[in-house]
Amino acid sequence: MDVAKMMMAFAKETNKRRKPPGGEEPWDLVTEFTKKEFAVGEIPSGNGAASARGLAKIASVMSRKGVGIMSEKTWEKMHGGDSVKLLYGPFDLNSNFTRGGVAKIQKELSAAATGGTRTGRLLNGLSDGYVGWWGLGGSVFMWHPELEIGFAFTCNNVVWVDLFNLRAAYMQEEIAKVARKLAETSAAM
Repeated sequence: MDVAKMMMAFAKETNKRRKPPGGEEPWDLVTEFTKKEFAVGEIPSGNGAASARGLAKIASVMSRKGVGIMSEKTWEKMHGGDSVKLLYGPFDLNSNFTRGGVAKIQKELSAAATGGTRTGRLLNGLSDGYVGWWGLGGSVFMWHPELEIGFAFTCNNVVWVDLFNLRAAYMQEEIAKVARKLAETSAAM
């Protein structure tokens, strides 16, 4: 099945109005995510509320080995110990997670880890060199240590049709191209 069709089918299914077990009012997943009761709960990587500006500032610091918020030794430990773990089982997409629990996107490793799936090659190729997290629904919090780029992209609403955060991945690729071009220009001067 084509990935785009699969994502649309998933979005259509999850956005259907339903009755919760024993409940009277119809509900949907988006409504549940926006309730006060959900917002006050502590669900790691499931309900963070932050601005792209705030996350980008932290990502910028992380791109420079955590200067000011952690020691370089801690940063190195956090970014070491890669292992391939399943990220999106139904879509056969894997990621390289570090000892610190962040995804380290490496095009050549990711292609092997994903079994060569088209989605895996596309996503990991676009975000090559970045480290951090993708969020369900389109939000991204990543940094690129080699290019010293901090990147964050947040959404006002959960975007079910972009399960793989491709909007942000395309932006990451373009930003990396610009950074490389600037580095080449500076080196030539």
